[in-house]
Amino acid sequence: MKTASLPRFDHFVAHSHTPRPAKHAPDAEPGKRVTGAQNAAPGVDRMTWKDYEADIERNLEDLHGRVHRGAYRALPSRRVYIPKPDGRQRPLAVAALEDKIVQRAVTALLSAIYEEDFLGFSYGFRPGRGAHDALDALCVGIHSKKVSFIGRRHPVVLGHRFILPPGS
Repeated sequence: MKTASLPRFDHFVAHSHTPRPAKHAPDAEPGKRVTGAQNAAPGVDRMTWKDYEADIERNLEDLHGRVHRGAYRALPSRRVYIPKPDGRQRPLAVAALEDKIVQRAVTALLSAIYEEDFLGFSYGFRPGRGAHDALDALCVGIHSKKVSFIGRRHPVVLGHRFILPPGS
């Protein structure tokens, strides 16, 4: 059986562009500044969004050129430790600013490529969907349709409660 020829994305950066850091959330009130990414901890390069935005056009053009030439190399992550309630410390890796920009661009590109392959009931590792959404959909499906079979060997989780099959 011959399958339809699909476009190949062997060299995905040829199909990408470097996104601009969001100054305003698309659904935020006009003039309201996004504070999440701009207040992020700097990486090993110690570059902050404020420093990067000082010459944003040149910085993004340079980054874009390095990515497309294959000259871009990610920097090592900066290691920081976050104190835990029990006194121990949790290690955390903080990426450099340009690494964060490239990671976002690659994520957006790959999500656009693979999103159309996912089925409507796929919930894992998708933007805006998670385990709680899957449980909600399962609960709605079971309550809105006649269900004659759930499973013989494995329990089903509904609303954070286990439902054991008959005879378990």
